[in-house]
Amino acid sequence: MIKKMGELFIYYVLSTEKEGTKDFCLRGCVNATQKALNIIKNENLQAWNEHLKNVFAFYKNGTHPGLNIQNELMKLSQEEYIQDIEKIQDLFRKYSKMGTSNYDSLYLVTSEKDVSRLSYSIILRNKSLKEIRNLLDEELEKTNKDQEILAILTNELCWKYRYGSKEDINFDEAIKGWKMIADYLTDAKYELAWCYFEGKGIKEDKEKAYNIFCEIMSKDIRAKFEVARLNLFGDGTLKDENKAFNIFTEMKEKVPYDMEKLICKYLGRMYLYGLGIKQDKKKGLELLEKAWNSGFVDYKYDEIKKALKEYYGIND
Repeated sequence: MIKKMGELFIYYVLSTEKEGTKDFCLRGCVNATQKALNIIKNENLQAWNEHLKNVFAFYKNGTHPGLNIQNELMKLSQEEYIQDIEKIQDLFRKYSKMGTSNYDSLYLVTSEKDVSRLSYSIILRNKSLKEIRNLLDEELEKTNKDQEILAILTNELCWKYRYGSKEDINFDEAIKGWKMIADYLTDAKYELAWCYFEGKGIKEDKEKAYNIFCEIMSKDIRAKFEVARLNLFGDGTLKDENKAFNIFTEMKEKVPYDMEKLICKYLGRMYLYGLGIKQDKKKGLELLEKAWNSGFVDYKYDEIKKALKEYYGIND
């Protein structure tokens, strides 16, 4: 039932948050699980059930798939229901902390199949490489193999080979697996693009990486961001600051909080120095300050401070 519980809260966030809001992401799922726990513990399970009915009541095509899942979960006792919420809440948190290689997983959800896939991936990401490999072997031994399950398991196994612990790292196996499922999962193509870009497990080919990002940018917000960034720096493609500016501007109001900080940083620099747009130091400063005040900390943090100091004429 844990997978179903995960699907329920993914649907809940997708139904209660609008595109571009701060909780339209896995963080929203963590918040939603806490809200459910508060309602159930302070009132009862039936109160939470009624709340869900109201949330899913306006589904345009009839019964919301989230409500169908909730009807299944209502077979659990209140104690069992709470235990399953706490389990999926822990998985949501761990998945986010370990890095999803994904700015905002819910932006990749466009269908019921995607919801199911994401929920299963969250469970698998918290398992060891050995456990995932065993599950994959079990699936391969079945007479009627589920191709979707095989693809998800392969993707998560590759993720462990690429980003796992030191003893798990095996770039060759990661590349082999992602190539097998590249035409089935956009995420696999995204990861392959990064392998080409960094030369991990395969000969470095930044142009090929850029082309793959372009191929999937309409389906994957992360790839769209990379297309803009690579155009800005002319990395893997000819420098095109105007194209980078247009893509970043288009994305700015429709992205989750974490990516918004990055976009503000890049747009801020572009306005400040007149890259791909008429120079506007005031607007550039505003965007850089927004990135800075959002707690933006990475290897480019000094760049933001430098730009702000230059604008204010601070020499120390």
